[in-house]
Amino acid sequence: MKKVLVYLLLLSPLVGAVVPLPTKAAFNAAGAKTYLAGKAQTPWSTMALVAAGENSPALDHLTSVSGGQAISYTAPILALTAAGKDPKTFGNEDYVAKLKGFYNNSQLGDPAALNDDIFGLLALISAGEPKNGQIETDVKNFILNHQAVNGGWGFAVSAPGDSDMTAAAIVSLIAAGVDKNDQKIQTALQFLKSNQKDSGGFLSSPSFDTDANTSSTAWVIWALTAAGISPETWSIGSNNPITYLESAQNQAGWFANSPGGSEDGFTPIATAYALTALSGKTLPLKITAAQPAPTVAFRIEGKTETVCEGNVTAITALDVVRNASSQCGYTYNIQTTQYGPYLNQIGSDTAAGLIGWQYTINLTSPDVGASDYQLKAGDKVLWYFGNWDDKMTRLTLDNSSIASGQSATAKIEFMDTTGWQPLPSATVYFGATTATTSSQGQANVGGADGYYRVFAQKAGYVRTNSVLLKIGSPTNSNVSLNVNVTGVLGNNNPPPPTPDISFSVDPGNLDFGDLSAGMQSSKNLILKNTGSKALAVQAVVDGDGVFKDNLKLGTLPWNKYQTQLGTGAQNGVIAQLAIPANYPDSGKKQGQIIFWAQATQ
Repeated sequence: MKKVLVYLLLLSPLVGAVVPLPTKAAFNAAGAKTYLAGKAQTPWSTMALVAAGENSPALDHLTSVSGGQAISYTAPILALTAAGKDPKTFGNEDYVAKLKGFYNNSQLGDPAALNDDIFGLLALISAGEPKNGQIETDVKNFILNHQAVNGGWGFAVSAPGDSDMTAAAIVSLIAAGVDKNDQKIQTALQFLKSNQKDSGGFLSSPSFDTDANTSSTAWVIWALTAAGISPETWSIGSNNPITYLESAQNQAGWFANSPGGSEDGFTPIATAYALTALSGKTLPLKITAAQPAPTVAFRIEGKTETVCEGNVTAITALDVVRNASSQCGYTYNIQTTQYGPYLNQIGSDTAAGLIGWQYTINLTSPDVGASDYQLKAGDKVLWYFGNWDDKMTRLTLDNSSIASGQSATAKIEFMDTTGWQPLPSATVYFGATTATTSSQGQANVGGADGYYRVFAQKAGYVRTNSVLLKIGSPTNSNVSLNVNVTGVLGNNNPPPPTPDISFSVDPGNLDFGDLSAGMQSSKNLILKNTGSKALAVQAVVDGDGVFKDNLKLGTLPWNKYQTQLGTGAQNGVIAQLAIPANYPDSGKKQGQIIFWAQATQ
């Protein structure tokens, strides 16, 4: 075009001398801001105005979100955080919880799409969610694992890479902590460079486009800025991405889809993209200060057994199910419905009809969905599989440590509209023995020396909490546990074993060393029967919560571990400690495993 234009000027009979080309005006930021301010506001215009220095953009359009997809929440979250607002509380719902509610099978939203994962991860990071959180880590890995053969990323999992999604993916991954020198980032940048035209701009898809456009070029500039690369250094002759964008700005302030283009319905969005890029900014514009997730006690009661219990950090009641799965080893399924996320399955217990997964907070049923309930430190969260009207129960023992030959009294109660009432005819379980509660809701429990998990259940009532009962002096061997999160107890000598019940555990101390959040370490133990009777061995973990909540023996949580040891036999077991990705504490921690045994013959 430049050669043709000069040629015509030289030959025009109306021109008596060579007329120089007009000098292109510099980027008119004020004009772009005025143009956007006069249009209907969108999340993208809000971000652009903030990027250009506007401190108080209009935000009324962000008080509600329309659309039932994950992608519907991403731009509003990015706009609110850019404006210094909390997307959890600004609108008529918690936008962050809603977005996280689309998380399923290690990705966000539509499993066939990538755009919702890319912008979803970026939005969560902007909202102050932890970069190493389970959802953020899974989504980041989902994006990394679906880089296209051509080095880019596409709108869909199966699509070839294009400039737009590749640039957005680079921005998102760098925001999530991926190093800009990572090979995948560098390969993606090479793919972007291959899509640059002589004009200095970028085409969107090498499979379908031949010309550069404003939006793709703006997004590439975002990616270059995120990667610490000056866009001017990507030059072809005297043209580069900045000069291309500047040449697309109209005197009225708006940006055409390409230089010389006219205004249309997409012009405000293209202008917002270009204004953000030419202001030298990338996404997210701001990151909300992370609010530490509270630590809560939880219990998950399945149809036939307790799935897991302990302590976990979580923002919402639904996050408890997600976050506890790694420490407990269960699988779960959360469905996306028109009413919001729905917990459909934990383990083999799947909702059907009126029977499904219900939740309570401090034994009270909230009137909001689990993805919307914001937890507070110290809350007790109960998930149970049953009817919505099953009654809450509790179990207490009058003594949790009794002498050999004695018994303890278990008291079982249920909650009605007036408070706690005795629960008669409930079955109390302790070891392999059961008892039935009296009209006063009481039952005696006892047995041979050992540790017993005591709990009760009855049809129409939620299974009770369990209480550990120690009887007498069980034959045991202790293993000290130590870890320094970025402990040692004195090695307690076990009581002298009886001649026929005797076993050893080696080594007597496990030091997991220095572990950061998200890391794990495994140690080997050998249990050996040194007595004259076959034994059943179980374990109890005591000490710091990092061990009680996160230690596994073999592939199971420690409280489900058991093994049989024949006379003279020995078994190995791997003790594995995994520090949760969102673990809030640090320092040296101490604990112990108490292995105890009973004769089986």
